[in-house]
Amino acid sequence: MELLLCLGGLLFYIQSERPLTLDPEYAPFLRTEGKADIEVRISWDWEKARYPSGPKLGEDLIQEYYEEDTTGICLVKGGRKGYIAATCYNRDFRHMKCTIHEAPFRQPPKNLGQIMRFLPVRATFLHFGVLFFHASQIELQGKGILFTAPSGTGKTTQADLWQRYERARLICNDRTLARCIHGKWTTYGYPIDGSKPV
Repeated sequence: MELLLCLGGLLFYIQSERPLTLDPEYAPFLRTEGKADIEVRISWDWEKARYPSGPKLGEDLIQEYYEEDTTGICLVKGGRKGYIAATCYNRDFRHMKCTIHEAPFRQPPKNLGQIMRFLPVRATFLHFGVLFFHASQIELQGKGILFTAPSGTGKTTQADLWQRYERARLICNDRTLARCIHGKWTTYGYPIDGSKPV
């Protein structure tokens, strides 16, 4: 299966050995043509997954990052399940191979949204100058307005009020991408968007 996905102004070409289920929230981000910025290959052959031999560079709640020679490795932690995915990528983040370990799952992952969480997406965005915000976003008179604050403090409520009373268009509720191209900032929605996806 092959598809093109545009996130933060970057075009991801995704090629999967198996068919993927497309989550409805990804539909606005699909494209039919264009030159890919990033090529991603998805495999389920865990025997061929590459493990790092060097020290850990960093980690977040679910991913660990390593670097060897010209290759980066991102391992995805699955709690007691151990590692559930490994992605190898070159330093310019233009080529990735994600290998999924399906044994720990009752059913092998097959949703695009689930598999996108296995990729080093935030590191990729950072490399290409795409900022990742925890923010609600509206569009009003051709301009983007972001509401950013800690969880539970009213970002979504504020965006809803602008939509209701000022006829603003709600772009996203929880996560927003922003990128500066040729001195002009552009903001983008993101398909993984909290409890009330927009």
